[in-house]
Amino acid sequence: MKKDWNNPEIIGINKAKPRMEAQGYDSINSYLKKKNDRKFLNGVWKFNYCNNYKERPEDFYKKNLVVKGWDDINVPSVWETQGYSKPYYLAFDYPPVLDKRKKHIPNLFEDKIPVGIYRRTFDINKNWLNDYVYIHFGAVKSAFYLYINGEKVGYSQGSMTPAEFLINDYVVEGENQVTVEVYKYSDGTYLEDQDMWFLGGIYRDVYLYHESKERIWDIYLYNTFDDEYKNATLYAEILVQNKGPVPAKCIISRKIEIYISTNKNELGYKLMEDKFSYLQSKLINNEEIGEKQLVKLRGQVLNPLKWNHETPNLYYITVVLKDENEKILQVKGSRFGFRVVEIKKCKFLINGEPIIFKGVNRHEFSPDTGWYVDKKLREKDINIMKQHNINAVRTAHYPNDPHLYELCDEYGLYVIDEADVETHGVRRKNIPGDNPIWTKAVVDRMNRMVFRDRNYPCIIMWSLGNEAGYGENFHIMKQEAMKVDATRPFHYEGDMDLKVSDVLSLMYPSPEKETRFGELEDIKISLFQNILNQLAADQKGFTKDQYKDKPIMNCEFAHAMENSLGNFKEHMDVFEKYDNWCGGFIWDFVDQSIRKKQQNGKDVWTYGGDYEEEKHSGQYCANGIVSADRELHPSIYEVKKVYQDFSIYKSEEKYILKNKRFFTDLNLYKLHYYYLEDGKEILRKEILLPSIQPSKLFQLNIDSIEMKKDKTYHIIFSMTLKEKTLYEEKGYEVGFEQFVLQEKFVNSKNYGGQDLVFNSGNQRGQDLTINKKQQNQRGQVIVIEDAKEYSINSNNTEYTINKENGLIDEIKINGNIVVNNPIKMNFWRPITDNDIGFGNFNPIIRKMYEEGPFKKLTYNPPKVHKILIDEKVDKLDKLDKMDNKKHIFKNISENISGDRSFRIKVIYKHKLFKTLALIYTIDSSGKINITTMAEPKKEMIRLGFTAQLDEKYNKVEWFGRGEHETYCDRKLGGKYGIYSKSVEEMHHEYMRPQENGLRTDIYNLSISNNRYKLNVKAVDKKISFSTWPYRMKSIDDATHSYMLGTEDVVTLNIDGFHRGVGGDEPGQLCLLDKYKLHKNKFYTYSIELSISENK
Repeated sequence: MKKDWNNPEIIGINKAKPRMEAQGYDSINSYLKKKNDRKFLNGVWKFNYCNNYKERPEDFYKKNLVVKGWDDINVPSVWETQGYSKPYYLAFDYPPVLDKRKKHIPNLFEDKIPVGIYRRTFDINKNWLNDYVYIHFGAVKSAFYLYINGEKVGYSQGSMTPAEFLINDYVVEGENQVTVEVYKYSDGTYLEDQDMWFLGGIYRDVYLYHESKERIWDIYLYNTFDDEYKNATLYAEILVQNKGPVPAKCIISRKIEIYISTNKNELGYKLMEDKFSYLQSKLINNEEIGEKQLVKLRGQVLNPLKWNHETPNLYYITVVLKDENEKILQVKGSRFGFRVVEIKKCKFLINGEPIIFKGVNRHEFSPDTGWYVDKKLREKDINIMKQHNINAVRTAHYPNDPHLYELCDEYGLYVIDEADVETHGVRRKNIPGDNPIWTKAVVDRMNRMVFRDRNYPCIIMWSLGNEAGYGENFHIMKQEAMKVDATRPFHYEGDMDLKVSDVLSLMYPSPEKETRFGELEDIKISLFQNILNQLAADQKGFTKDQYKDKPIMNCEFAHAMENSLGNFKEHMDVFEKYDNWCGGFIWDFVDQSIRKKQQNGKDVWTYGGDYEEEKHSGQYCANGIVSADRELHPSIYEVKKVYQDFSIYKSEEKYILKNKRFFTDLNLYKLHYYYLEDGKEILRKEILLPSIQPSKLFQLNIDSIEMKKDKTYHIIFSMTLKEKTLYEEKGYEVGFEQFVLQEKFVNSKNYGGQDLVFNSGNQRGQDLTINKKQQNQRGQVIVIEDAKEYSINSNNTEYTINKENGLIDEIKINGNIVVNNPIKMNFWRPITDNDIGFGNFNPIIRKMYEEGPFKKLTYNPPKVHKILIDEKVDKLDKLDKMDNKKHIFKNISENISGDRSFRIKVIYKHKLFKTLALIYTIDSSGKINITTMAEPKKEMIRLGFTAQLDEKYNKVEWFGRGEHETYCDRKLGGKYGIYSKSVEEMHHEYMRPQENGLRTDIYNLSISNNRYKLNVKAVDKKISFSTWPYRMKSIDDATHSYMLGTEDVVTLNIDGFHRGVGGDEPGQLCLLDKYKLHKNKFYTYSIELSISENK
C-alpha cells in the first residue's frame, strides 16, 4: 500500500477548507483595538532528526514520551540552516531521492527521505473549549502528520500555503502536547522544482486560534466601476457557518452589516446590510458538516479613492454578524482597494489605464533561515523595490507569506500570485500535463492560494505555475479557480496555444524578438530551437492572429546573474514603444546564497556543491539585483534609472520633461538642475513644476551658462521627493537625467619637448652619468638605451620600457620608484557567469572559457616583433651626433606648437591579431602618452592595461560616471561627477568572484598613496578603469568571495574598450552588437599618464 507521502492523490487528511486569513472578534471594540488573540507556537521545539523515516523513534507521537537527548530547534526555520540534512541547490533537477524515470513517477526512494520530529506543549484555556479551536501551520515543507496528545489528527502536503486542523476532539483544558512529523520529500516535491534550494522544516508561523461556533467563515470582496471609472459598486459575498447547539432544528434569523472606513481605528459608515435565515443544526465538531449560508450584498460608493501602485488607497471593510436581537455574534474585517483589472484591445488596464509592469521576480529567502523570512527583512525588500522604481513583483514561484501581500497593498506594488506548481525537471514527462493522478493536487494548490489571497488589491493576476509543461490539468486549474475569483486575468507562461493564459507570457526574448512581437509578426522557431525545447528551452512560435488581442509580457527577462543585466534599457524601449507590451519581471530580486561563518567570523556565501551533494547547479542560485543579505548590487542602479517614471530629452536645444506615470502628476517631486564644469558643480536651481498629467510633456526653462573652450560641461536634472513616504525620506532622489554639453580631451598632438638627449649604450648603466643641471633642465628628454630596455627621463620622471615585451617596467620620480611592476596590456577579465555560458552546466566547456587565449596573452605578454624609434624615422643615421654617445632628434614628432617629443612604436605579431601596436610618446613635462592600436581576429573581451601597484596606493579619485560599478551596456544609472573612494570600496563582492568594479566614461583618474599620485587622463575618448585590493589571478583562482582578501598589492586596470556584461538569457552573454568588441575591426585609444607629488 502506498504511503500518503508517496501518493499524489492523497493531499491532505482532516485539513480545513481554504479561506481568507482573518481573526474573528466578539465585539466592535475588540475588533477596532485589533487585540491579537492567537496563541503563537513559534519558538523552541524539541527536535529529533532521522536520516530516513524508518529511523523514527518508536512511539514518537505518544503524549508522555520522554524526549531526553532530543535537540532544540527554532520554529519557524528550515533544518539545513540549523545543522540538519543536506541542502540541494538544483536549478531544474531533483535530489536523488526522487525517481525521474517516466514510468516510475511518482516514486520516492524511501530509505533516503529525511524526517524531522517536532514536539512541544501548549496550554488551552477553558473558555476556548466552548469555541472551535484550530491549529494553523503557515507552511511546512514538504509534508507532515499532526499528532495532539498522542492521537493522529491529520496529514498535509502542498508546502507553500497554510494547513489548518480543527482540534477540539484532541485537546483538553490545561497542558496539551503536539507532535509534528515532517517529511522533507514527498510526491508533492515533484510539483516543487522551482530553481531554489531543496530545504525542509516548519518555516512559517504556527499558532492556535478559536472561533465561535456560529461565525463568519469567509469574506470575498470585489468591485466594479461605472463607464467613467468614477463611482464604484462594492460586492461582498459572506459565507456564514452555523453549528451552535440546539435540541431540535429550527429556523433562525441573522443579519450581516458591512461598514466602510478609510481609518483602521474607526468603524466608518454602514454601507449595506442584509437579513437571512438558515436551518440551525445540532452541534457537530466536524466542520465539514453543518449549515453554511452564502450572503451576497452590494453597495454603491461614490467616487472612492482608487487603489493603484502610485496611490495605494486602502479602505477598511468591517463585517458584523448579528442575531435577531442585534447581539453581535462575530466581527471580522478586511482591507480593500477599489480597483479593477481588465484586458481590452491587447492592453493591460488598471482602472481603465494601460500600465507597464516594471517588475521583478522574488524568491522568499533569507541567507540565515532559508524560506523563513521575518517581517523586518520582508519589509526591507519592499522598501528596496520602491526606492528603485519597481512597481510589480511576481511571487516566483509559489504563494508567499501573507505579510508580503499586506506590504504590497500598503506600499503600492502589483503582484502576480503564482501557484506552487513547477515540474521543471520532469515537465517533458507529462507531469502534471494531462495526467489525471495530478489533477487533484494542482487544483488544490491553485484554489488554496486564490481562496486565501483574493481580497488583496495588489494581486492583479493569478498564475497557474511556472515551467511545468502544458496539458489539460492547467485548463482544469483555471476553470476551478475562476469559480473562486473571476475578477482577475490568468497567467501561465507554459501555455503553448494561448488557450489558458490571458496574456502572452515570454521568457528571455531579445529586444529584437520583442520588437517583432510588438510589430505583430508571425513568430517561427527554428529546428535547433525545437531540439532545445525537447531538452530545457521554452521557445514558442505563434501566428500574429493567435496573440494580436493579448497583452504581451516577459514573466522573466534581464537575467541578473551576478555581474549582469546588460542592455536593460533596450527592453524598456520596446515596452514603451508598443501598446501590446505591458512590461516584464527581472529575474530576480535576491541571491539565494546560504550564509555560513568561518571561525574568524567572516561570512562564507555558499552555493550548489558546497555541501557534498551528489549533483547541484553551482552558483546559478545568485541571480539577484541584491545580495542574499540585501546589499545592493550595482545592477539595481540601472534598474532604478530605466524604471524611473519621468524622462527628459533634448529637442532643438530645449529640454522636454515627460511624465511617465500612469495615474498621477509629478507634484510629489521637486526638480532641480545643476551644471558641472570639469565635474564640479557651478550652478544649481530648482524648477517649479506645474501639474503635468500622465504621458504629457512640459518644456523646461533653465538658465544657460558660458562655457570655456578648455573645459568639460554637463547638465544634470535631479528629481527628489517633496515629502517623506513609506519607503524613503524627504529629499530622496527618485531619478535623474544628464546631458554632455561639451567635452574637452587632452590634445593627443600636444606632446613635445624642446630637446631630447639619447644614449645608446651596450649595457644597462653605461654612460648614465648626467649632470644635475642637464637632468633637471625642463625641456629635455633624456633617453638611455641598452640591450634590454630604454630609460627615458623627462622632468625628473623616468620611464623604463622593456625591449622584449615593449611594456613599461618601472616608473620613478626624483629617483624614487613609483611603479615597480610591468604595466601590461590587458585582454582578459576574470570570467563572469555570463562569460561562462553553457559552461555553467558543463565543466568541460567551463574549462575552455576559464583558460581562454586572451587570458594567456594577458598573463604572458607577447614578445615584440619590431620597435621603431619615432614612426617617421627608423634609421639612426638620420640623427645629428652631438658626441660619441649622445644624440638629439631634429624635426622629429613635431607637433602643432613646434615642440618635439620622444616616440617609441612597439609592433607585435600575434596569432590573435591582425594589428597590435603601442606608441609611447614622452614629452618634456614628464608626461607619457600611450596609444594602443589593435585589430583582433576574434571577438575581444577588453583592450587596456593592468598594473600592480604597492598596497599603499589606496585612494582613488575620478571624474566620470559613478559612484558605483558600470559597464558599457549597464551604465545609465551612473551619474557624472567627481568621486573619491578607497581601493577596498572600489571593488564589488559577488558570491562567486569574477570581473567587478569597473567605472566607465572616465575623463581622468588618479590613484595615490601618502606621497605620490599616479594620474591618468583620457586623450581622445573616454576610458574605463577599475581597482582591486588583490591580484587578477586571485579572482581567477577563487571560487568563493571569502577567498579574496586584501593583498600586498593594488591592481589598477585601465581600459580603452571593454565589452558588455550581457544577460538577455540565463547565464549567457548574448551581447548586442554595439556592446561587442568585434573581430576584424580596428580599435585605437590613447591615455596620458603622469606622476605628481601628493600635496
